[in-house]
Amino acid sequence: MTKGISEIYPCIQGEGSRVGVPSILIRSLGCNLRCSWCDTPFTSWHVEKGSYTNQDVAPVLESNPQIKEVIISGGEPCIYPGLEDLINICSSKNKLITLETNGTLLIAENAMKMIDLVSISPKLSNSTPDDTHWKEKHENTRINTESIQKWMMMAKSYQLKFVVSHPNDITEIKQVLDILKANNRNVYLMPEGTCEKELQGKRKMLADICIREGFCYCERVHIVIYGNKRGV
Repeated sequence: MTKGISEIYPCIQGEGSRVGVPSILIRSLGCNLRCSWCDTPFTSWHVEKGSYTNQDVAPVLESNPQIKEVIISGGEPCIYPGLEDLINICSSKNKLITLETNGTLLIAENAMKMIDLVSISPKLSNSTPDDTHWKEKHENTRINTESIQKWMMMAKSYQLKFVVSHPNDITEIKQVLDILKANNRNVYLMPEGTCEKELQGKRKMLADICIREGFCYCERVHIVIYGNKRGV
């Protein structure tokens, strides 16, 4: 069986509506986009060799019975061939499942319906890389509103999480939301940055936007607590 999973470890959810909740994070390898500010390049720009298979997941869940939630992330987990089987494994252990996705791809409807929370992160133009090989492909595929709308409809609940680099990003966010017809209460704005200094410089700007527009502010709690490193 192909080792398509990079990491499995206990953590707390660092972003979005479930922030602070103890979870098991399962990170698949590979991504169909190439965000310029990607904080997991080992799953996208420079994909490493996988360490685990789906068979390794159940023992970790069973050895942490106090943890009731699972985060399936990437990279982009929807390109992982074993995703639907992985969802079934987590569901069979009665775990609440959060799937973190860029929203550009779909999976089988029966598997989508098993997701308790789909955390969709549409990529704004601030994510487009300068790399000439990836720039055009990323820009042409970074947002798929039809796919996002289906995820919003099929999963048990959803949140839309936008990475904000500059105040002007709000114009693009509003354009996307006008198409999606999303509830503002399900929209989270998160400052772009991979260290405390970068985040601190954008927090107030973003909090003021959230107050003005009625969106939710989204901190990156895992970075605040541990710094930008793996395994947390």
